[in-house]
Amino acid sequence: MRGGTYAGTWSNRQVAGSTRASRTDIAGTVVVKGKRVILGDRRDLILTPAGDMLHGLTIDPGNHRALAAYLERVP
Repeated sequence: MRGGTYAGTWSNRQVAGSTRASRTDIAGTVVVKGKRVILGDRRDLILTPAGDMLHGLTIDPGNHRALAAYLERVP
């Protein structure tokens, strides 16, 4: 198990039936367990690799619906 910290921007695109589009700065701890990456900030987000991206599911804090999350590294 490896760990560290991360910082980034969480952005939502507006689509029909969703909360409005927004951007939020996020930071927290990250733990790598096998092929899983766990981001811990105000929500625990468990991600798995898919090519050059990480993907997972989380809950929209606004409407409590499931959201697909795709993360890509930006230099």
